[in-house]
Amino acid sequence: MTKSDISIEVRGDKEVQRKLKKFRQEVEPRKAVTKAALYVESWLKREGFAHQGGAPITGQLTARHGGAGLQGSIRHQIEGHGKDVLARVGSSGQSGMILRHWERGGIIRPRNKKFLHFFTWDGTEVFTKQVKHEPTHMFEKAKKRTEPEVRRLLDDFIRDGKRKARL
Repeated sequence: MTKSDISIEVRGDKEVQRKLKKFRQEVEPRKAVTKAALYVESWLKREGFAHQGGAPITGQLTARHGGAGLQGSIRHQIEGHGKDVLARVGSSGQSGMILRHWERGGIIRPRNKKFLHFFTWDGTEVFTKQVKHEPTHMFEKAKKRTEPEVRRLLDDFIRDGKRKARL
């Protein structure tokens, strides 16, 4: 052991040992669920944003709004503790509204003006009264494509937990 190594050993105090065991029981499931949520989040950011035409849906909204755009708005949230841990992956606010619209599709109409005004990916300026948007089913695809890996991650956690319990 070098001078920079730190070692802590808890002996004797059953109350402290019980609290440490409870802490591990709460932290370990949270770690596994967080790892699975990060996998789904990264898949959505990487693969989910490939538009039907093949062009990635990034830059335009990012540049205009001075932020990470729609991709950066996708986040994971972990709720609960102990064995009751839940992960959510999605977006909220203005970006969440846009993503929900892309997911479900529909017609976009101007609210305060006579026409919608925007630029296409190739730079063409467009004025129109409405745009019909086909659904992307991005979140449905993410669920189907990431489910096997998420199951594997959680199965590994359960298997490791059983192995540690036997030791």
